[in-house]
Amino acid sequence: MTAIPSTQYTKNGELTLAYQVTGSGKRDLVYLLFEWPTVVGNWFVPEHARFMERLASFSRLVITDRRGMGCSDRLPSEVSPTLEGLVDDLLVVMETANAWPVTLLAGSETAFVALLAAATHPDRVEGLILWDPAPSWRRSDDLPWASSADELEATLGTIRRVTNLRHWAEVWTRDTLPSWSGDPERIAVGEAFDLLESRERTFYETL
Repeated sequence: MTAIPSTQYTKNGELTLAYQVTGSGKRDLVYLLFEWPTVVGNWFVPEHARFMERLASFSRLVITDRRGMGCSDRLPSEVSPTLEGLVDDLLVVMETANAWPVTLLAGSETAFVALLAAATHPDRVEGLILWDPAPSWRRSDDLPWASSADELEATLGTIRRVTNLRHWAEVWTRDTLPSWSGDPERIAVGEAFDLLESRERTFYETL
C-alpha cells in the first residue's frame, strides 16, 4: 500500500483545515480535491494514489480538504460555504505550507475556487490546471446547456433522500466505474465517498 503523507492542520479563524505536503520538486502544485475530497481516503484508491505520486514526482505537492469536507472541520447542516471563504482557506493553507506562487490543479466544483483565487490573487497563483471547469452550473442565456433550476433541485432531492449508502455505491460503481463493480473493497470506498457527497450538497446549492 502507498505510504500516506502525514496530515497537518492549520486554522482559519475557528475552522481547522487539513492538508498534506509531499514531493520535493521546485514548483509548488496545490491539488484541490474534487468530487470526493478527503486527503486521507483518496490514498486508499490505488489509481488515485498513483496519480498523486506522479504529481509529487515533479512538484512539491500540497493537497487540502476544504472546509466542511474530509479531515477539515465540519460545518453546521444549515451553513453553506462561500467561494470567498474557500479562497481564504486556500490562502491560509498556502501560507502555512510556505507554498507560493503556486499552480492550482482543480476540477468540477473546485474549479470555481481555483478561478476566483487566480483572479483575485494573481501574485500568488501563477498557473491553473482545470478539469471539466464551468463558469456556472445554472442555466442562463450564456449557458443554455447548463442545468435548469428544476434539474438542480431534482439532483439535490435525490441526494437528500438517500438512506442506503451501500446500495447507492453499488449503483454508482456499476454505472460509472464498471471495472469496480462486484469488488466489495472498491464498493466500500465508493460508499465512503457517497457519504462525503451527501454532506457536500449545501455547497452545490450555492453554485
